[in-house]
Amino acid sequence: MAIDKKIAQSMDKDREDILQKLLSEVPADSEIILDLPSRSKFYNGVSQIVVKPMTFENEKNVVANLKRDVDPINTLLADCVKGVNISDLLIFDKVYILMRLRQLSYGENYEFKVDCPKCGKESQVSMSLNDLIVNEIPDDLTDPREVTLPVCKKKVKVRFPRVRDESFLMTAEQVNNNIYKLVESVEGITDLLIINQFIKKLPLRDIKAIVKEINRTDLGMDPRVLFECPKCFKSTEVSIPITANFFSVS
Repeated sequence: MAIDKKIAQSMDKDREDILQKLLSEVPADSEIILDLPSRSKFYNGVSQIVVKPMTFENEKNVVANLKRDVDPINTLLADCVKGVNISDLLIFDKVYILMRLRQLSYGENYEFKVDCPKCGKESQVSMSLNDLIVNEIPDDLTDPREVTLPVCKKKVKVRFPRVRDESFLMTAEQVNNNIYKLVESVEGITDLLIINQFIKKLPLRDIKAIVKEINRTDLGMDPRVLFECPKCFKSTEVSIPITANFFSVS
């Protein structure tokens, strides 16, 4: 039995040696260090964010997780990103990492289908991910930060949504029902029940001011590109769709 075990171990080592030779041309240093739009300012104890390219196994897991009703994108990030807890990521940092992970894994060119907002006909769009604009946070930005509402004149502190908040921000209805969870305080009051009732009674202009400050579309990677429809020849802005299909060769 001991001799058989030694033979098996020898065979395993031979196979490992063969595998290493077959993979000898694959770069070993393909990981990259990312400077995030937030500059990691709001992540305690984080010094470096390291991203490694997807493997074929990662791509298969994306498809498998869709069938198992498991979030394929966040699971993929957990596999390919080191240095930060994925649930702590600010949403605009997450979008930036996804873009760079796609670029690192498949190259900078990306093709996707879009329905023209003008004529409604479907077209294929080809673009370079390098052309997307990235906006870093300004030096004086804080999280949470104080906003004075335009109508009621009260001061509220709001925070950026993070990946752990996504479960209650999936639809427009959920966003409307859960805005209060992203409000840290109102005039120094931190009681969530009071904040929730306060939000419900606010005029629409005040709600829009809160939502605008929470979303801050001026930060992070701008996913919008100018699309000229080959069918009707009209130009309009479209956003790159970031779904599980974003991480596929096809």
